[in-house]
Amino acid sequence: MKKIIIFMLIIFVISFSGCIEKKHGVLKEKSSDLTYGISSMPRDLLMLNYENKRDEDLLCAFFEGLVQLNSNNTIVPALAESYEVSKDGLTYIFKLRKNMFWSNGGEIKAQDFVNFFKDILSPGVENIFYKELSSIYGAEDYYKGKQSFDKVAIRALEDNTLQIRLNYANPNLLNTLSKPRYRLRKNLLDLKNWKQNYKNILFTGPYKINNIFVQDTETLQLIKNDRYYDKEKILAHNININAYSSKEVAMAKYDINELDFILDIPISEVQRLISKEKFSSLNNDRTFCITFNFRKDNIFSNEKVRQFIAKDLDKLTSEELLDKANIEMAKNTFFPNNKVSQKEKAAMSNSVEKDSVTLSELKDKKRTIRLICANDDKSKFIAQKIAKDLKLSSQLEVYVKSFNNIEMKEIMDKGEYDLVLKDFINTDKENFFRNWSSNNNENIYKYNNIEYDNILSKYIYEKDSLKKEEYYLSLNNILKKDAVVVPLFYDSILVAKNENIKGVYLDGNKNIMLKDIYKIFESKENNNEIYDENIPIG
Repeated sequence: MKKIIIFMLIIFVISFSGCIEKKHGVLKEKSSDLTYGISSMPRDLLMLNYENKRDEDLLCAFFEGLVQLNSNNTIVPALAESYEVSKDGLTYIFKLRKNMFWSNGGEIKAQDFVNFFKDILSPGVENIFYKELSSIYGAEDYYKGKQSFDKVAIRALEDNTLQIRLNYANPNLLNTLSKPRYRLRKNLLDLKNWKQNYKNILFTGPYKINNIFVQDTETLQLIKNDRYYDKEKILAHNININAYSSKEVAMAKYDINELDFILDIPISEVQRLISKEKFSSLNNDRTFCITFNFRKDNIFSNEKVRQFIAKDLDKLTSEELLDKANIEMAKNTFFPNNKVSQKEKAAMSNSVEKDSVTLSELKDKKRTIRLICANDDKSKFIAQKIAKDLKLSSQLEVYVKSFNNIEMKEIMDKGEYDLVLKDFINTDKENFFRNWSSNNNENIYKYNNIEYDNILSKYIYEKDSLKKEEYYLSLNNILKKDAVVVPLFYDSILVAKNENIKGVYLDGNKNIMLKDIYKIFESKENNNEIYDENIPIG
């Protein structure tokens, strides 16, 4: 009897299970490999004598600094798990994380940061950014060879404690230290010749270089750095970075699915990608502006001439630029999201009208205007549009020439230009205003206004928010009245990426964080799980 009952139960179970419909959902899993296209490889992994955001993306992948600036423009811990600032703002104490290691297994200690700053500020190193650290006691004198490094106030108090003392309070110090060029490295010669010496490089970031090879293209193979302190959060174990001869070639590779994503896509491709919904843009927090050569022997040292040009630029026809370059009109203000924009616009208004005397002066003294810009397709596209519009509205011949960063600086230092199209970071108001201070050695425009300098000094050190706003409006008013700089467009980064690529965003320094990018792919399973794309803020 028992055997009969057991047999019937087996038959029942088999029959019942046969009636169950298995529901095959779609499981979206994270993949470990990515392929990324760029226009060229970095010339070195020091990046102390030039600035290129896409090159800096690799510094962020290979190395880590004391702190980071997240996508909300907030300073967050990195190799330093915490920091303290003295009440007078002159002393910074950084506490390093425990159990941190170089990629070869050597422990990271505070002395490594001391050695790093000693190396990058060495008088023999070409470092065009050394003034960023001039608030650190003794740093500038050491770089200029006036004293030894032991006089520089960067000290390892303990293995996990770093102290930095300043000459004067500098509220921007942490933002400066968050920049990619201050991520921890060693052995500068290997970094300078990184392609030949990559096997000798010691990494402190999420990735390290596994191989470099050249077939049809130059390819950089990145693998996850298992010694990285936050390695558990690294989603892509391998990244292949391919450098192509042009953006157009990279775009062609993307179209045939040989690349997962590319940045700074060609302007000619924007409309096509929008129509295919394979296009996105990232807020770059940068504003394209026109500024002038203020040297006394230049026609634009004349305030009326500058205002004349500024008036024409305000009326710049923009439909073609907005459609093809995916940029937004600056609407007469440098800072797009400023809370007091209406007051600002009122304060910045000016009543100078274009007149025949000014036009005559331009034609007689300067028939050809030299407009220089960066050597990238978006800058050149905008510059050519400006040249075309100024010729139509003012009968001026505008000659456009593009240069790389180093060439641009040399040209501007020599004063061999009339107008310059330049993009400025529009989140850091203080640094923006410093560009036109006569007390700033980096004021390559040679603008000189004592009233402006005095108000800027008050603005920098003012603690009261209402008073600081007054100074801010006064500075804007002077820049507009004197036609110092003309804001034109707010910029964005154009991205082409497949739908399964997630985590592409810009941090506060406008760098892509490769460590947070991942790929999802679909596989049939008994459940359905979807990964949401989240931008890390800590």
